This record gives sequence, C-alpha cells and structure tokens, in this order.
Amino acid sequence: IAVVNKEDSYLYNPAHAAEIKHSLHFPPFFLFPNNLYYGTDTLDTFSKLSDRKEDESAAEAYRRVIPSQLGLGGNYSAGLVFDIEGIGAFALGTYAGGRLDAKIVNRLSPRLDALGYFDAVLPSLTFAQNVYIENEEDSLLKKPSIGITFKNIRRYSLYDPDEGLETASIEVLDLEDNRVAFRSGSGYGFDIGGQAEVDTYTFLGTVTAAVVLNNIATNIRGLEYEPVLKVAINDDEEPEFETSAYTQSIPFVLTFGLARQAALFAPLKEVPYLGWAGTALDLIFPGAVYAADIDMLSPENSLYKRLHFGLEQSYAGGLIDWRLGLNQGYPTTGLNLNLGFYHLGFTYYTEELGAEVGEYPSSYYILHSSFVF
Repeated sequence: IAVVNKEDSYLYNPAHAAEIKHSLHFPPFFLFPNNLYYGTDTLDTFSKLSDRKEDESAAEAYRRVIPSQLGLGGNYSAGLVFDIEGIGAFALGTYAGGRLDAKIVNRLSPRLDALGYFDAVLPSLTFAQNVYIENEEDSLLKKPSIGITFKNIRRYSLYDPDEGLETASIEVLDLEDNRVAFRSGSGYGFDIGGQAEVDTYTFLGTVTAAVVLNNIATNIRGLEYEPVLKVAINDDEEPEFETSAYTQSIPFVLTFGLARQAALFAPLKEVPYLGWAGTALDLIFPGAVYAADIDMLSPENSLYKRLHFGLEQSYAGGLIDWRLGLNQGYPTTGLNLNLGFYHLGFTYYTEELGAEVGEYPSSYYILHSSFVF
C-alpha cells in the first residue's frame, strides 16, 4: 500500500490517485478478466475425474483423487484517473473477481470443503489530494496525500446453512443434484488511505509510509438460498430453494505499510570476506523497491497471515520487473513486462486458506495483462 507503481493501485490505497493523477487502464479483451488464477493441482484432478468409467459412481470417482485441492479464479479491473487543478484527483473504477477453492476429502463419503465467491464493485469512486504543509522542508512528513473511496458492492458466495459460514461442506451427491446453498447480497462501504515520505533520521533514510482503513461501515444485505430436499417426480425437475434474509458485516481492516527504494547490498562490497557476495547481490539488486505491509486490525489471528513482504527490481530501463516476496510466510515470485502501453505479468504465490499457517495452503499461478495509458 506504500508503492505507487501500478495503474490500479488506488484500489488498494485511495491516496495513490493523487500520485497517479492521469491514467486509463482496462483488460486487452475488454470483457475478459485481466487476472487469471490457476491452482497448481487443479488440472491433474480434473483430468482424473474426467476419466470416470461408465459403471463408476460419483463417489468412487472422487475417492480416486482424495486428497486433492482445486483452485480457479479470475479478476477484472478497469479505471480512469484524472486530476482537476486546484481541487484534486478523481478515480472511477470497477472491479470484479471470483474464486473457487476446494479440498476433496473423506474417502467414506466424499465431499468438497469449498470456498467460492464472486464479488463486484460497480463502481468505486475515489477522491484524493496532496496535502499542503507550510515549511515542509522542516517537517517530519514530506509530500503527504490522502484519499477516500466509496464503493458499491455486489457479492455472491457459497455458504454452509448449518454453520452459517462461507466455507461450505458439499457432499458429492448433493453437488450432482445441484443442491448447494448460496448467498446473494449487496451493500456499500468506504476506504480511507494516506501516504507520506518520512525522514527516519537513521541509516534507512527517507521511507514512504502509508496507512489504509478498509471496509469502514461495510455491510452486505441479501438473501440466502437453501435447497429443499424432496422426492423428484422426474429427472428434469429443478430443485427448489428456501430463501431467508441475511446481513453480513465485512471485517474492518487497518493496514500499515512501508516502502523504500535502495541499493541495500552495495555497502557489503567493502566488507572483508563478504565483498564477493556484496558485489554479486548488488549486481542482481542494484536498486530494488522494498516493501512491507502488516494488518494491524484484522479478522486474522495469526501474525504470519497478516504480514506481507516484497521487493521489485527493474531491469532494461523498466522493461522487465522481477518480484520476490513472502505472502503469509510463503514465498512468491513473478515477472512483469512493461511493453509501452501493454503490461503482461506472471506470478506464483501461495495463500493460506485455513485459520493458521500450514493448515490449508493453496498455490496458484496468475497471468496478468492490461492496457495502460
């Protein structure tokens, strides 16, 4: 949240609109997602399930792949940022994303423990401006900016009617009969963000610090659809659902972030016995951007799940970006090509879907593409 290097970073920190000022971005295929998620075990699992024999029951087919993890998804984002002199910067954006993550478990009676949702923000409206500070050269904060985003949210998700949770346990037989409970709702919310350069008066020098408050007073209201078990008169009869109203409070999250661009390994070149290592590292990372985020207030209890670290090193005059990091304690890596107004990127990362690190990790490949003007 403290790095303004993406065309859509105002979606993470509203204050970034004041730094971006002018931008237009959208997917290459306008109605097609510009981020595609693919779980590393998904294709192999689907391939084995597709080999199901004619006389093999659904339960027997799923037993052959237990345990397995599935993960598929995609994101769509497009937006326009413009600046009005004397007033501030405005951003009009749209975001939509869906994910399905599932574990296939229990050999006796196979089931899917699934997390599935589709979210849409139509639209997000952002206002941001740079904050004037008198005698800024003597101030601790330099180049401060603030921003606020209003978002209209639409959400669809699976849910477990017994537990009231959005992680559903679905029996394989229920899946074949389309007897899956789901929710449909909408609501409004606000995000507030700020960013400034801070002189630490230490060896770190000047760093960029940012804070974001996400999902302020954000509530989703809608209907729950729970399937009704019944004896079907014929195979073509559609299942019926009982509906009930629900209200869901989206957790408030406060995130603090730091970032700095530096040649951190250059001083090692002068250290006895470490000079060779410092030289090599300085050649690989001559001036990377280093960043860290921590969720100070979050529904996550685990500290590891609330920490994010990363670095980005550009090569060939910004043509190629190499990214490394730690997401919830798991390593990430990626490459991004900046081909003028066309951006193409690839990322590998692992996300912890369980309550604690090591409980339910799922690894993904992400393909990203976008037109940026």
